[in-house]
Amino acid sequence: LSSARASQVENGHAHIGDRVQLHPSVRLCGKVSVGDDCYIDHDTILENCVVLPGTYVGAGLTLRDAVIAPGRMTSARSGRRLPVPDTLWLGAIGAARSPWRTPVSERLLAATLFLLSLPLSLVAAMASVLKHPRAPLQRQLIGGNHLDANGRPMMFATRRWLSGPRSLRALPGLLDVVTGQLRLFGARPANPEDREDSDTRFYTSRIAAGHWSAARLLLPVDAPDEEIALNELQLAEATTAQRCGVALSALFHRPRPGAVGA
Repeated sequence: LSSARASQVENGHAHIGDRVQLHPSVRLCGKVSVGDDCYIDHDTILENCVVLPGTYVGAGLTLRDAVIAPGRMTSARSGRRLPVPDTLWLGAIGAARSPWRTPVSERLLAATLFLLSLPLSLVAAMASVLKHPRAPLQRQLIGGNHLDANGRPMMFATRRWLSGPRSLRALPGLLDVVTGQLRLFGARPANPEDREDSDTRFYTSRIAAGHWSAARLLLPVDAPDEEIALNELQLAEATTAQRCGVALSALFHRPRPGAVGA
């Protein structure tokens, strides 16, 4: 994940730092240097560019003769600095997202929420036992924030109640945050089919997978991929207070037809 294929480098050479992810469709022309912990999205062309560490470069861009950093780029010829406020073009990959680690503060918060929600979880448990006495808990394989040697999300088993209000069914999944498999907020975890998809792998590695995602909290199941990506990026970059506000407002939200988890 930290090297460029020979077919991606044209008429020059490239220096690639550590923990860099280049989508297979990226092209590097002339002299290109990419710092540590960067992500270059699909169909982007970099020509005679320097990408500073921790930078996300969006999809479908053509950038020439520039020093590129989160939220800005500087012309290597004129020295003119151009702000780029749209994080879908030039964004930052924070330390919390790049190593895919769940901070201790989030683990403690998830443990606290799990303990406080035990009475509510009991409601979902009773409903599930009454409806599905043999198997009240559903076991599902999803991709967490630990990657294998090929950079793919490692699958693990999460569990959710089969019956009860949709906001209560996923409460057992808070333990996935406690164990460090997921962040509290993040992108939708990959499923086994996504695991082999390079586009999904590169997207989910840009934003850590989370127990609560924008797709689960806010969007219908048939929402376009672009809308899901934008909402999950905004949720990932929001403050903890803003994220908790979204989660609390959606906790007892009456889902629209076709909503996730309905």
